[in-house]
Amino acid sequence: MKSFKAITAIVLTILMVTTLFSACGNKTARQVNVKAVGSAGFPLKVTDAGGTEMTIEKEPKKIVSLTLGTDEMLAGMIDLSRIASVTPFALDKSVSNVADEVKNVPNVFLSKDAEKIITLQPDLMFVDSWADSNFIKQMRDAGIVVYVFKTPSSIDEQKETVLEIAHVVGADSKGKELVAWMDEKLKTVEDKLKNLKEEDKLIMLDYSETGTTSGIGTNTDDIFKRAGVINAAAKAGLEGWPQINKESVVEWNPDLIMLPSWYYDKNVTLEGLKDMLKNDKSLASVKAIVNGKFITIPFQHMSSISQYVVLAVEDLAKAVYPDLFK
Repeated sequence: MKSFKAITAIVLTILMVTTLFSACGNKTARQVNVKAVGSAGFPLKVTDAGGTEMTIEKEPKKIVSLTLGTDEMLAGMIDLSRIASVTPFALDKSVSNVADEVKNVPNVFLSKDAEKIITLQPDLMFVDSWADSNFIKQMRDAGIVVYVFKTPSSIDEQKETVLEIAHVVGADSKGKELVAWMDEKLKTVEDKLKNLKEEDKLIMLDYSETGTTSGIGTNTDDIFKRAGVINAAAKAGLEGWPQINKESVVEWNPDLIMLPSWYYDKNVTLEGLKDMLKNDKSLASVKAIVNGKFITIPFQHMSSISQYVVLAVEDLAKAVYPDLFK
């Protein structure tokens, strides 16, 4: 077992990186008001998720993205020459869906690069609702237009976010195309699962390297539902990302356990986590462990806060019900 300090350090790292990925969400109601006031769409008056009203005077040509989610959304809807900076995660193929597309973007910034961002003087910056308020104020005081978007916590909210970001950058038609692509992917999976009876759906536990899971109100729960899988934690009424104990795993007795394919703690590996669970005598009766039923989904799909989240639904449904996709 890891020490309390070690686990705490990993959890803090997860929270920090997840914020940058925009890989988690909250249940706050979306309060976004976007209104075009010019004949060609600009100037654009908008109110972001933080309640700040702003005017984007003209089509932004120098955009800084400080989340992996907006890195991926922007790469799919505007000319790359308009993206002045992405996050370093966008260049990492193990977590990014657009590493090849954005490899020539001229800058790679995080919020810690405040002085460099100010020197660049972008005409638009995207941050998520987890961003530090002091950083946002610093950027706005420097004359930078900062748009805060709410991190989505479901695929329907993700569609709204794609349309929202597209509108802010003057790419409504591309935003609609991306949502249409998402709907097509989801419809394909839905058609494959249409004859799957409720009593035949398998129960799956999402299990992280720190022993947390994903419950009600998370993207993971929505992905599970759309892939025809019953989320063990949600079935038990848990919300968010709670820590779970071994007694709960035994009680829930899942048919499958989903493990991450990418790890924040580089000392942890997929095979190592599997072995830990398989060798734990207190879990010896759990169906998933008895039958060796461990599922892994590409992290860049499962953690995505962009249009690519629908690929996780497809991945999971195929992995759990392969016969339905033959």
